[in-house]
Amino acid sequence: MDRVRRTSIVAVGLLVVVLLVAGLAACGGDDSGGGSSNKNQTITATGGKVTVDAYDIFFNASRINAKPGTLAVTLVNKGSLLHNFSIDNPKLKIDVAAGQTKTGTVTLEAGTYAYFCDVPGHRATMHGTLEVK
Repeated sequence: MDRVRRTSIVAVGLLVVVLLVAGLAACGGDDSGGGSSNKNQTITATGGKVTVDAYDIFFNASRINAKPGTLAVTLVNKGSLLHNFSIDNPKLKIDVAAGQTKTGTVTLEAGTYAYFCDVPGHRATMHGTLEVK
């Protein structure tokens, strides 16, 4: 009986250790670059092209600078949820599934535009300003 009891105690102890290690790993950083250091960047379009990264649930850029004319926006979804890059006027919406990349184009005049993710509940933290001048 003592041997069975000791084996059970060891098994439970190992299970606790495994669960603790798994819990710590879940709380640690990841390799996807989804840390807060990727938030609130200002990025500048080059040659009429810009790449924006979407994470769960923020964009890497809170501000994009571009020149008037056609702008190709590439959205890289580094999150585990569907995200999109949307502008209301002129209309642009790029829907991207988790782990995917898509590009859309829009023609912009000088001005300031709001961009956002319109997936329900995302816009509160996934938005920014596109300055065209």
